[in-house]
Amino acid sequence: MKYTPAIRQMSPGRRIDFCTLAGVENIRSEQGTWPHVRGTTILTSGAPDEGPHIVGRWKQQLTELHLSGTGQLAYEFANYRNDEQAILRFTKKYGPLERWGKPEPGKEFRFPASEWQAHQKQFKQVWESIEAGKLSAQIGNRLIIKNGHLRCETRKLLGLLLADLFSCPRERLKKCCRPDCLTPYFIAHHLGQRFCCDVCAAWAQRKLKQQWWAEHGDEWRKAKSKRRTRLSKGRSKRTSRGEK
Repeated sequence: MKYTPAIRQMSPGRRIDFCTLAGVENIRSEQGTWPHVRGTTILTSGAPDEGPHIVGRWKQQLTELHLSGTGQLAYEFANYRNDEQAILRFTKKYGPLERWGKPEPGKEFRFPASEWQAHQKQFKQVWESIEAGKLSAQIGNRLIIKNGHLRCETRKLLGLLLADLFSCPRERLKKCCRPDCLTPYFIAHHLGQRFCCDVCAAWAQRKLKQQWWAEHGDEWRKAKSKRRTRLSKGRSKRTSRGEK
């Protein structure tokens, strides 16, 4: 999917580096019914989780995942497919959305695919709520100074995604007006932008033309037929008088 972020205006000399711990391996999908887990802890209360689970392991050497272009990660997550294989690809690339406590190198983690889908659904609702100016939120993190730079470390990947989303200008967070758009969440280049890309904008133009023809087509055709009839009669008269 193509990402075309709007440019964020920032005060000169002031920058916050958003990051979270990352680095996973051996990511796979397992079927069946599993005890309800929180991170690596089996919970005794609650019904077992059914359906596919995404299982993996934290790498021995963890790395830091940093935000790059404003809204890029938020855009990717909001528009990501939510089937089992897509969730596997996302987890291989970024890691699990949720975690409880600091990742332990070499430790296994597990979560139901339905949990990932629920987080994405809620993330989309947050996007739309911010667009409408109806939401504020608290993101679990710590703000520190490291090597002379202001740094915001989020406890989990989901917090980093929210930080990326909330750092975008609210008025530029949009949802494409095309009902069947496959990647409807986008960051607008200009405030009047209603569609995510040229393809959806062209679709809207076709819909307007189809609507116009449905409402005014018969009237336009009748008027055109009358004009042709008048022109034809005029030519016939000139011909009978020997005019060219």
